[in-house]
Amino acid sequence: MSRCEPKVRWWSATTRSLSRFAPARRPHARRRLRLECLEDRTMLSTIALSVNTLLDDPTGVPISGYTTLRDAITQADFDTANPYVITFAVTGTIDLNSPLPDLNNNIDIEGPGAADLTVQRDPNLSPYSAFSVFTVNSGATVSLFGLTISGGYYYNGIIGGGGLNNSGAATVSDSVFSNDSGGYGGAIDNQSGGTLKVTDSTFSNNNADGGGGIFNWGTTT
Repeated sequence: MSRCEPKVRWWSATTRSLSRFAPARRPHARRRLRLECLEDRTMLSTIALSVNTLLDDPTGVPISGYTTLRDAITQADFDTANPYVITFAVTGTIDLNSPLPDLNNNIDIEGPGAADLTVQRDPNLSPYSAFSVFTVNSGATVSLFGLTISGGYYYNGIIGGGGLNNSGAATVSDSVFSNDSGGYGGAIDNQSGGTLKVTDSTFSNNNADGGGGIFNWGTTT
């Protein structure tokens, strides 16, 4: 949206004096307003999405009347022009039957509390169906709050965090990582170039070839 502001220019008449006439009276200075247009400015707005089911929809076909975690992430990834916050109107356990879409935007995932919501790889899946619970891509800024992240199982050569693979800027707070397995980083693998901040969180019973809790290739606080 363009907006214009007044720009002030001053002008006045000159005073002319002759020997047989009284000096001319200087008129009051006057000012004239001119509108100057400024460049367009676009403000980003945070879009809120609420997950209202514990179901998963691995086929990608939306479940009528419901927003799954997979649906919310898919929408947030598609609209990179705006940041997103994903909240939950449900408590319990979300069993993932396939990998969630990689987090590829500015996304804040706010759970109701680690004791109230678990996001996990379905424990009934075959070991050959291996994937991390969450993956943050390079360039994305993601916050994970108030979740239990469990059962991730990811081996791909020497890399792989069962709970979280991070190549972007990730902040994890008030969360629990439990029973996750990976090649390097059972719970979290912070990749080269990744920035990771973890506060007030618990790591239990995670295992890997290297770094059962966190394996750090980048910068971790």
